[in-house]
Amino acid sequence: MFARSPGAGSLYWLGLRDAGGTYLNGSNTYTLTVPQPVPAKLFWSITVYDAETRSEIRTEQNRAALRSLFELSDLDPQAPAVLHFGPTSPASEEADRWIQTLPGQGWFVYFRIYGPDAPAFDGSWQLPDFDKTSE
Repeated sequence: MFARSPGAGSLYWLGLRDAGGTYLNGSNTYTLTVPQPVPAKLFWSITVYDAETRSEIRTEQNRAALRSLFELSDLDPQAPAVLHFGPTSPASEEADRWIQTLPGQGWFVYFRIYGPDAPAFDGSWQLPDFDKTSE
């Protein structure tokens, strides 16, 4: 898990704030545009956690993660993956790339790369900030 060489172990990135530097809030709607291909020999995932309990978020949607092996397996590996986070579902064609958040509650994510390739280490691949799309 802690190997720091291309193709081995995993890398975790913590996401707490949006592009404006404000902590992520469940009342707002955000997108995260993941550049493809993600430099992962195995797979990648993003998981949402409740800021108060530091446990996976629990909502009516009953989903805390989006994973390239499962929910995102149909992604075009050359097109950016636009992921959605917020209290209400986006348009129906985007709902399968959405994680519900809880109004008034803070949250954060871990973006994980399993079997990270060299671009994840040398900085040539970078994950952007969350874009707040509405309040």
